[in-house]
Amino acid sequence: MRRDGYNSVQYCEQVVANYIQNEIPLETFLTDIQYMNNYQDFTLSNEYSQGAFSGFVNQLHNNGQRWVPILDPQIHMKPGYAPYDQGIAQPEGVFIRDMTGQPYIGQLWAGAVNFPDFFAQQTIDWWTSQIKGLHSQLPLDGLWIDMHEPSSFCTGDVCQVPDDDVDPATDFDCKLTCASGTGASPNATFIAPPGIYNPPYMINNNNTQLDLATKTVPMSARHINGNLSYNLHNLYGFSQSIASYKALVSTLNRRPFVLSRSTFLGSGAYTAHWTGDTVSSWNDLQWSIGDMLRAGMAGISLVGADICGFNNYATEELCARWAAAGAWQPFARNHHADGFQEFYTWQSVTILAQKAYTWRLRVLPYMYTAFFDSHTYGCSIMRPLFFSFPGDQSTYYNDFQWMLGDALLVAPVLSQGTSFVSAYFPQGVWYSLYNYSMIDTSSAAQNVSLPAAPTDNPPVYILGGNIVPVGANGTNTTAAARAANLTLVAALPGPHSPSFSRCGQGCSAQSSSGNLVACGHMYLDQGEDLNVGTSQNNYLAFEVRETSSGMGDNSSQGSLIIYWPGMPNAGNNGCSANVTWPLLTNVTVLGVSAVNPASVAVQDLGAVTTASAAFGAAGVVRAQQALPAAPSSVIFSGLPLPSGYVQYDSAHRILSITNLNYQLQCPDALKITWQPPALSTSGINVDG
Repeated sequence: MRRDGYNSVQYCEQVVANYIQNEIPLETFLTDIQYMNNYQDFTLSNEYSQGAFSGFVNQLHNNGQRWVPILDPQIHMKPGYAPYDQGIAQPEGVFIRDMTGQPYIGQLWAGAVNFPDFFAQQTIDWWTSQIKGLHSQLPLDGLWIDMHEPSSFCTGDVCQVPDDDVDPATDFDCKLTCASGTGASPNATFIAPPGIYNPPYMINNNNTQLDLATKTVPMSARHINGNLSYNLHNLYGFSQSIASYKALVSTLNRRPFVLSRSTFLGSGAYTAHWTGDTVSSWNDLQWSIGDMLRAGMAGISLVGADICGFNNYATEELCARWAAAGAWQPFARNHHADGFQEFYTWQSVTILAQKAYTWRLRVLPYMYTAFFDSHTYGCSIMRPLFFSFPGDQSTYYNDFQWMLGDALLVAPVLSQGTSFVSAYFPQGVWYSLYNYSMIDTSSAAQNVSLPAAPTDNPPVYILGGNIVPVGANGTNTTAAARAANLTLVAALPGPHSPSFSRCGQGCSAQSSSGNLVACGHMYLDQGEDLNVGTSQNNYLAFEVRETSSGMGDNSSQGSLIIYWPGMPNAGNNGCSANVTWPLLTNVTVLGVSAVNPASVAVQDLGAVTTASAAFGAAGVVRAQQALPAAPSSVIFSGLPLPSGYVQYDSAHRILSITNLNYQLQCPDALKITWQPPALSTSGINVDG
């Protein structure tokens, strides 16, 4: 959560209180430049006194929430301002220099500024020192870096400060005296190469072609390593991202969070990214989807757009739809220039946000695993449909939907004045994440009209062939969600479902007409470890197989296995990670053939590390739960089933096993088996 105009600590406290009062999940509070004294980095204004601000940050931490401040790279030229003095005092300085050999002067919020050269090690060390100083006052949890294209209100090869100085301002007007070209300064120490002012390509910004030096560090400026800004301009934001990443590692000794506007190839290894200052409009809501998909394709997995839009003002309907879509983008932030569009501003948006962001936290085990897959295999989190279905040409131009990881299809409403969305479903079997209703497009892909009222969750469907770990309801932070009990939702494919492309580890067997297979996995560590865990108990796998019984009545027998195979391509380091897994309370199998609830058996398998061994092991029966005659049809509500019950919904083909309360613990594997009514046998083992 973040907005311009939060002009005091008390205002920030009220915003957080409103989110809590309205039961809207809030993970992180980001603070914009209003907290600074006259917009100077590493300072605090009177309205953000250290005592009051520390109390606010400490309260966030007590709530299980986090605080992230903004830092722009531009440093105010002001003797007596410690970051400036310490930068100038370095043997070679820390700032980019103009053609006279002096630190280049630009203008930003604080007034006249210099630009740190993050390609130099002494600058990284200086930047780290400043961040440590801020952290010693206020325990930050990450950094938001901005204006690092790098931005300036002025254009010129050499700029000077007028006699009356330049006051802090946000009007974007240049108040420096600037000149460009060969006549910019008689004291120039070098002549810029010809052609750098008007290269063959130009920035088409707001439909106006301007040269590369417009309102930024000039192309003639030199870095400490001797390179012209012309050669490094597009890398400036990337260089600040790396410097900020390193500074946070040194300061916090945990996994850093850096949010960056300016990016380059490789930025995804260091930063999250938001897509810039969107407009609160339906067009920008639609365009933002393609922006995020492209960022993922460029290797930036933690990406998001400003929810409800940054500039202008969102309507209630637009903000509700954007909040719904935003809950299912990798990085979700309500971000606005001014005015008021917090989720609690409108009743319908409040209702929607309560639902959508609660579900975002519920699927955190799945999303966190998708980020592990992205780190391990290089795939994006938010993917165009053609990544999963490359043979379906109709997916090539669909930028209104996306796959979130391997398993979830998201189809939000992106248009005004409708209560339906036309969603494209590639070939397969699809199940609603919310109520498990099925859409079978095994024979051919289809466009399906789905109801989506303004206060409804956006349509999200599980692709058959996947198993999705889902957390319990009722958590409002990731800290609480990590401790929540777990449900496994196993979505079986159809007998004629085609294969699809995966990013992570696949199933141990392929589905066929007589053998349906679904699988998934879950990665877990302490959440802020610097390095990815490589121990056996960092990685849990699950797989379900349903095999035809051969009775000629379409009945089948099935098994679900849960086991610890060890990390992919990392060897087996044993169950040595310091990580506590949640309780497994519920298992839901979707698309399952007829089941006799009395046949369901839960079996301990001991230390099993492969799917073939787990499916073949006999195991020790832990418990066998039975119902009297199962109802012929049950309306599935998504509510917890009565204690101790196994239930089969024959109308919707859903097997629900509740109240397992099984402690997932490496290396112990688990198997759950079931039989059709004709083969009901107590404790029978099923070899998938």
